[in-house]
Amino acid sequence: MSELGKIIDDIDWKVRQLVADKKSLKEKLIEKDKEISLLQSQVMDLVNENRILKEEKQTNNLTNIINNNSDFAESKKLINDLLKQINRSISIISRDNE
Repeated sequence: MSELGKIIDDIDWKVRQLVADKKSLKEKLIEKDKEISLLQSQVMDLVNENRILKEEKQTNNLTNIINNNSDFAESKKLINDLLKQINRSISIISRDNE
């Protein structure tokens, strides 16, 4: 009977260990979820910052064009980019209205 008691004790110990491991893993999962949320927030901040910087660069380029401080090729490229953005916006608006 003592062997059976030892087996039961070993099973009990293993179950307790598994319960503790499960609790530890849940805590780690919660911690990792918080980290993911923080990183997602940081990514969104960087995306917004990138968008703002692109807009500022575009504004600076337009200012240079207006003030004749840039070369013709750069001006033409910027104007073409702006026209593409306008065309995309028009197509999006047209799609939404259909």
